[in-house]
Formats: sequence, structure tokens, C-alpha cells
Amino acid sequence: MRILLLLTLLFFSLFCPPLQSQDLRLDWECGGFGDPFVSDCHFISADTGFVVTEDGNNVFVTSVGFRDYSGRKVALDKPYRFTNIHMMNYKTGLIVGFQESMNPFDPGGSMNGIIIKSYDQFQTFSVKYQTSGQRIYSLYFQKNNKIGFAIGEVLLRTENGGERWNPIEVKRPNGKNIRINEVMFLTDELGFAAADAGCVFKTTDAGKNWFIIRDTKPGDTLTVPLSGIHFRDEMHGVISGAYGASGIVTTADGGKTWKGQLEIDGRRDWHHYKMTFPTPDIGFMYGGFDFKKTPWAYTHDGGQTWHLAGIAKWCGAEDDYHPELKCMCFGNAYTGYAMGIQIGYRTRSGGNPVSRNLDPVEDSPIRILPNPANDLVAVSCESNKAYDVQLFNLMGQSLQSGRITNNICTFDVKELPSGVYVIRIAAQDGSQVLNRKLVIRR
Repeated sequence: MRILLLLTLLFFSLFCPPLQSQDLRLDWECGGFGDPFVSDCHFISADTGFVVTEDGNNVFVTSVGFRDYSGRKVALDKPYRFTNIHMMNYKTGLIVGFQESMNPFDPGGSMNGIIIKSYDQFQTFSVKYQTSGQRIYSLYFQKNNKIGFAIGEVLLRTENGGERWNPIEVKRPNGKNIRINEVMFLTDELGFAAADAGCVFKTTDAGKNWFIIRDTKPGDTLTVPLSGIHFRDEMHGVISGAYGASGIVTTADGGKTWKGQLEIDGRRDWHHYKMTFPTPDIGFMYGGFDFKKTPWAYTHDGGQTWHLAGIAKWCGAEDDYHPELKCMCFGNAYTGYAMGIQIGYRTRSGGNPVSRNLDPVEDSPIRILPNPANDLVAVSCESNKAYDVQLFNLMGQSLQSGRITNNICTFDVKELPSGVYVIRIAAQDGSQVLNRKLVIRR
């Protein structure tokens, strides 16, 4: 069987030349939801999602994913700017936001934050927490949907799915309180937080207590408020700065040392401040205010290396137009939505880079044979690049992994049930990530 696979691959390598173009675009199609005031989205499946906007207490719901959104107003007594939404299932969810005072005698504005929870898609709701003079920007819940955090000018924690909230204080080594801007967890107990002044914190008790793992001093990269953080494991992490700040900082030793990076692909004119990771390794950085100049950035190694790329299919006529995005959300590892100012995008392939000028399937250097398969399947590439290969089911679960050595990688699939699977091939230099369909048929 292996000899037959090798002979078949030799035939394809002789008569099917490899892709040479390095002109890559991210595989997103234009269309979908776009609104000048869109602030956040949350998809609970590939096609079922929710969107909130910063004007008029609006919530939009879709069950078909791309274009058909129905809107409703949440009947609050005052207008709030909804900034974040988290859905626990199709009906139950929470929204956070804040109300800005219009009092001309209060130039600082009275920023009153709010957390509401609903069990019927916000047709009815109850207020779970209100602040006075403190804005709330975002929500983060662990997978169990019990322990969660409301983040803004105050840090709140819940242990019962948002029914009750308690404030948490986080301090720098000098004893001064510091504001947390983003959190993420690897396990129920282990989490990380991005804070003001470029500081990073860690918790090992589910967010009850936080200790600093990055304190900054003048001259360090990113001493501004941080807005993005991601750790693919306990050792490897990345942080990004707030709106208008260029630069990322990475760690490969759990925060003992940090390495700053001001350029991506030789460019400094990017100012992305938001990060979204549909998987521990695949991520996107976006949101720069100079959106007509700067493409999105993507990573395939958990944020340790980044590359810039435009969009495969544009919604406008200008090839250098890169719409400003406000949010990006994935219903699974492959289906995602990006929304911004009067623009929307969708991907069904994880949004990974494809060739701009050549068909990403037919002209790829990657060969998967046989396909359909029932016993062994071989993944080959005649390129000189090194590739990592993973086999996923349609739920996004990684089933097998390998590496292309001597131009070939084989998987034993005889124990897998019939159906459709996805093979992800990632160049180790970050230049390309491809998703290919594999059919197993008995």
C-alpha cells in the first residue's frame, strides 16, 4: 500500500508543478453584517450568532450566519453603549456596556456600567450589576460558563454564571491598583491578564488572586495599556497594545523574559490592537485606525510570529482598502465572522492564507492521496518548505498530527468512521496555512 502511494505521488510531482506565488491573501469573503456602531459578536455555532451595537440598546440575532439578521431593542430605561456579549446557549446570555452622561456641567462624564442577563434572547432581562462612574467593556467566561469576568474600569468576577458579581483588586509590586483590560484562561485555574502600562498578570486559582509576570520600565516595548493577550500554553504568550500603539511582545518561557517586536514583514505602519484566536495556534490581529493602509495580521504558531496579508475577496474597488474591524468571532475552528464599519466578512476555512492569483486547491503544492481514503492517506508537498500537518474532524478536534519529512506524511485512518475531515497544513515559516477536505469512505 505504501509503495502504491509513493508511486502515485511521484506521478503527481512530475506532472503537477508546485505553486510558486507568494502573493497571499486571507481567505475571507465579503458581505454579511456591517454597521457603523457594531461593537461585538458571539457565535455559538457555525451559523447562529448574536451582535450588539453601541447605539440604541440593539441586539441582532441570526440563525443563517451570513446576511439575515433580525434586530431588537433591549428595553432599558436609558440608552447604553453595549460593548460586549456572551451567549451561554441559544437563549441564555449576558451583555455589558455603559451609559455616558450628557450633562454639560460634568465634563468628565458619568460613566455608569451595567451587566444584564437574559434567558430568552434579551426579550426580557434582569440587571445583575451596575457601577457608578466606571465603564464596563468586555466579558470573559471559562468553558464551564460558571466562572467569568467583567472587565473595564473595574474588574468583576462571578462564580455562578453571572448571577452575582464581586470586585477584584489587582496591584502592581509598588502597591498601586492597576486596571485589567483583557483576560484569558488555559484551564479552570490557570489564566493570564493584560493590564495598563504594559503589565501582564497570572493567576493559578481561577482569578481570585493575580500576580505580576511582566512589569515595565521606561524604554520597554509596549508600556501603554494592553488590549490583547493570548497564551497557547503556559510557556508561550503574546500581548498587543491599545488603540493606536504599534508593537507586540512575546514570551517563550512563561513570562520570565519578553521580546518586543515593532515590525511585521518589515512594516511599522500597522496599529492593530485586537486579537482573536479560533484555535490555540491560529490567530488574527486587526482593528488599526489607519485601516486604508494596513492589512490584517495572522499567526499560525500561537502569536510567536506574525505576517501581514490582505483579504482574498474585497468588498470595495480599492485593492489597498483594509476595513477597520470592531470584532471577530468564530462559531467553530473554521467558520468565522469579522464585522466593522459598514462591512462584514465570513470565512469557512479558518481564514487562513491562500494564493491571490491561483486557485487555492487545484494549484496547491499539497497532494492528498487517496481521497476518498479508507486505510492510509498520504500528504505530500514538493516544496522545500517544512510543513506541520494536522487531521481534524468537523467539530474542530485534532485527531492526528505529523510533519512532512522527505516530502511526505502519512496518516492511518482505518479506525476513523466514514465522513468528512479536514487536513490542515501549516508552513513552519508562517508563510502559508492550508485547509484541505478529506473524505473517509468504507
